[in-house]
Amino acid sequence: MIKKRQYINAWVNIVSILMFFLTFFTAYVVASLDISGAFVRAIFSMIISSLVARLLAFFWYSAFSPHEWRLLVKGPPDIPKRSSLAIDDRNGIIGQ
Repeated sequence: MIKKRQYINAWVNIVSILMFFLTFFTAYVVASLDISGAFVRAIFSMIISSLVARLLAFFWYSAFSPHEWRLLVKGPPDIPKRSSLAIDDRNGIIGQ
């Protein structure tokens, strides 16, 4: 089972890597910086976005109870409907 800390770490890593590539290519292509300057800006942007994403994840996690967190991540439980419980696969509808 995946723990909630793993979800948070995955989300933070995805956000920081996206910010790294966005900053790097924007600085290199649009701003016409040399590759080392664009790389330094991208590293700085990745560190800052990682910190901001961790803060957002902390506040988001603390805003919900563990039960609400489970519903958000895994969705509602799969409960069979009454109509499917009343149908027997071999004989059709139960009670006939």
